[in-house]
Amino acid sequence: MKFMMRLVLAVAVASGIAVPVSAAHAADCSPARVAAADVNRYEGTHEAWDLVFKLVATADPGCHPVGTVSYAVEGDTATGGDPESDDADFVPVKGTLRWTSTSPTTLTVSVPVRNDRQLEQDERLELRLSDASGLVVTDPVAVGWLRDDDGMVRPELVLTPASEKICWVPDACQVRIKFSVPLRAPVTMHYRTHDMTAIAGRDYVGISDAKVTAKTGTTSVLVPIKLLRDQSPEPDETFGLEVFASTGGRAVGRSVPVVIRSGQ
Repeated sequence: MKFMMRLVLAVAVASGIAVPVSAAHAADCSPARVAAADVNRYEGTHEAWDLVFKLVATADPGCHPVGTVSYAVEGDTATGGDPESDDADFVPVKGTLRWTSTSPTTLTVSVPVRNDRQLEQDERLELRLSDASGLVVTDPVAVGWLRDDDGMVRPELVLTPASEKICWVPDACQVRIKFSVPLRAPVTMHYRTHDMTAIAGRDYVGISDAKVTAKTGTTSVLVPIKLLRDQSPEPDETFGLEVFASTGGRAVGRSVPVVIRSGQ
């Protein structure tokens, strides 16, 4: 059948007849395969955020995914509801995703999450796929985890810059932010510096708001601070490093001193 379609198309092209792209696609390409990846995040206590499911459509070589699939996000142990409700963990969403000849192969579904300081177990919600048209769903269910970071399931996750750090001018300064427990999900944290005896712009490059993301399973992450070369030898000077917001866990909420020592 495919051979006959190719023959008809070849004759049409040779004759100067316009051939719709959809017809060529139907002749040469099998339906693309669609699957959603599981996602794992801390529930968090600060910024509002979305749990984002990624759906990847994989087509045959030389082909592009074309079709639609319906989705619905439902609670398992997590509770769906109004974002203003104290009982809701997330806002249920549903809809249809459409792949066209010009769309990216990866589309996303965003689920608003309500963060809080309540002591809760890890909670689970599910993205369910159905009613595919022009596509083949290889796995109809993806799991989203809202990991506890308040101390209910595991010890509380606390983020703290390492103390007694000494940086030598003119070397690069790498300050370690430590985690009280190994991460069970990725965490993005914001950090900033504060002048003490060291002055931003003279002794180091100050930071008002930067962020770094640590991977699952890690116990710390390094953040870079650029030091400025002294014109003449100086005694030790100090600036502060503070972690002040994160997508999971609790920042200590205070600056930890970092010592700059002249290498001259």
